[in-house]
Amino acid sequence: MTPVTVKSANGVYFGYIRDISCSGISMFGIRPLPVGEKCDIEFRLTDMHDPIKCSATVRWNWPTTQSMVSVSCQGLMFDDVEPCVAERLDDWVTGKTPRLAA
Repeated sequence: MTPVTVKSANGVYFGYIRDISCSGISMFGIRPLPVGEKCDIEFRLTDMHDPIKCSATVRWNWPTTQSMVSVSCQGLMFDDVEPCVAERLDDWVTGKTPRLAA
């Protein structure tokens, strides 16, 4: 699982990326983020040395589960992604970035 740090006006959140695309991520976290909230996110993809840093907006969220550990899921759409970061994401998502053998 890939950890992600989310910084918003309401504080700092930590979670794990569930899915990633060139336009955004879905993530699991302890606390749900409000839809429409703007935030800065940072995560490091496997086989990449430098972290990905960009701004994003919360587009959807699922209610917290009723399990022993409460977990929420939300989708964040990337907003202002620098061209070099967008290219790194695209290369990773499409498999152009070489992957280390497990």
